[in-house]
Amino acid sequence: MNGHRWEQFIIDYLPKLKIFRFWMFFIADTDEEVNEIIDSYRTPFWLIHHQWFIRCHWALTDDKIMVYLHT
Repeated sequence: MNGHRWEQFIIDYLPKLKIFRFWMFFIADTDEEVNEIIDSYRTPFWLIHHQWFIRCHWALTDDKIMVYLHT
Protein backbone atom coordinates (compact mmCIF):
# COMPACT_ATOMS: atom_id res chain seq x y z
CA MET A 1 0.00 0.00 0.00
CA ASN A 2 1.48 3.34 -0.97
CA GLY A 3 1.75 6.43 1.21
CA HIS A 4 -1.31 8.10 -0.31
CA ARG A 5 -3.55 5.15 0.56
CA TRP A 6 -2.11 4.92 4.09
CA GLU A 7 -2.59 8.66 4.50
CA GLN A 8 -6.26 8.46 3.53
CA PHE A 9 -6.83 5.43 5.77
CA ILE A 10 -5.25 7.17 8.76
CA ILE A 11 -7.23 10.37 8.17
CA ASP A 12 -10.52 8.45 7.79
CA TYR A 13 -10.15 5.80 10.50
CA LEU A 14 -7.25 6.68 12.82
CA PRO A 15 -7.17 10.48 13.09
CA LYS A 16 -5.72 10.41 16.63
CA LEU A 17 -2.85 8.08 15.75
CA LYS A 18 0.43 9.37 17.15
CA ILE A 19 2.87 6.54 16.44
CA PHE A 20 2.94 4.77 13.08
CA ARG A 21 5.19 1.75 12.65
CA PHE A 22 5.25 -0.74 9.83
CA TRP A 23 7.40 -3.11 7.81
CA MET A 24 6.43 -3.77 4.20
CA PHE A 25 7.99 -5.89 1.47
CA PHE A 26 7.15 -5.80 -2.21
CA ILE A 27 8.66 -6.72 -5.55
CA ALA A 28 8.98 -4.04 -8.20
CA ASP A 29 9.69 -4.36 -11.91
CA THR A 30 11.28 -0.95 -12.49
CA ASP A 31 13.16 1.82 -10.71
CA GLU A 32 10.27 4.13 -11.55
CA GLU A 33 7.85 1.92 -9.63
CA VAL A 34 10.12 2.03 -6.57
CA ASN A 35 10.46 5.81 -6.83
CA GLU A 36 6.68 6.27 -7.09
CA ILE A 37 6.16 4.30 -3.87
CA ILE A 38 8.90 6.20 -2.03
CA ASP A 39 7.60 9.55 -3.29
CA SER A 40 4.13 8.75 -1.96
CA TYR A 41 5.62 9.00 1.55
CA ARG A 42 7.22 12.40 0.85
CA THR A 43 4.16 14.55 1.40
CA PRO A 44 3.43 17.20 4.06
CA PHE A 45 1.21 14.65 5.84
CA TRP A 46 4.19 12.37 6.48
CA LEU A 47 7.06 14.82 6.76
CA ILE A 48 5.59 17.96 8.33
CA HIS A 49 2.31 17.17 10.09
CA HIS A 50 3.39 13.91 11.71
CA GLN A 51 7.16 13.77 11.19
CA TRP A 52 6.90 10.09 10.28
CA PHE A 53 9.88 9.06 8.19
CA ILE A 54 10.04 5.95 6.04
CA ARG A 55 13.23 4.05 5.26
CA CYS A 56 13.75 2.07 2.09
CA HIS A 57 16.11 -0.84 1.51
CA TRP A 58 16.24 -2.64 -1.80
CA ALA A 59 18.12 -5.41 -3.56
CA LEU A 60 18.30 -6.30 -7.22
CA THR A 61 17.81 -10.01 -7.90
CA ASP A 62 17.70 -11.35 -11.44
CA ASP A 63 15.16 -9.09 -13.16
CA LYS A 64 13.21 -7.92 -10.08
CA ILE A 65 13.77 -5.36 -7.36
CA MET A 66 13.04 -6.50 -3.81
CA VAL A 67 12.00 -3.50 -1.73
CA TYR A 68 11.61 -3.20 2.05
CA LEU A 69 9.95 -0.12 3.54
CA HIS A 70 9.81 0.47 7.28
CA THR A 71 9.56 3.15 9.92
